[in-house]
Amino acid sequence: KVGGSVEYCTNTGAIYGARGKITCIGGIVGHLKGVGVVNLCSNSGIVTCNAATTGNYHGIGGIVGFHNTSGLASITTCTNSGVITTGLNYGGSIGTGIGGIVGINVKTTLKGNTNNGAVNAVNSGSGATHVGGISGWNFNAEATEVSGNTNTAAISGNAKGILNVGGVYGFNEKSSFSDCSN
Repeated sequence: KVGGSVEYCTNTGAIYGARGKITCIGGIVGHLKGVGVVNLCSNSGIVTCNAATTGNYHGIGGIVGFHNTSGLASITTCTNSGVITTGLNYGGSIGTGIGGIVGINVKTTLKGNTNNGAVNAVNSGSGATHVGGISGWNFNAEATEVSGNTNTAAISGNAKGILNVGGVYGFNEKSSFSDCSN
């Protein structure tokens, strides 16, 4: 869990997570808690999550896995080129977000980010799965500003339950975005 600033960081190593009631896996930050800044960071390492749970949620992202609700954060000018894959058996009631930049986004400004890494999400459980090139799931994110983000990679999903797949967002609640491309 991180609050504060994370800037000019690079990851080239593989990131792997296998289980947990709440799983937050990111190429740079797993769980960004509260007010925080992630700026000018890059990930080229493979990010993988294979979990079999009925926990609350899973957030898996190329830069940040999950940002929670306790403050407005920003993820700016970051690049992911690492492949993101999941082999989930998630049957929880909330949902899973898998994204090229951020898995689950709550009150996070996303500006000028680029995803070049393929995202492939598989969930054999009955829980909802949201997969996006920039953000997998903008969860109740009415305070966010999303602009100038680019996805160039293939985004795919396969799920037993609800499945939302998009080049920019997998599932967007209450947020508007502009000048984004896929």
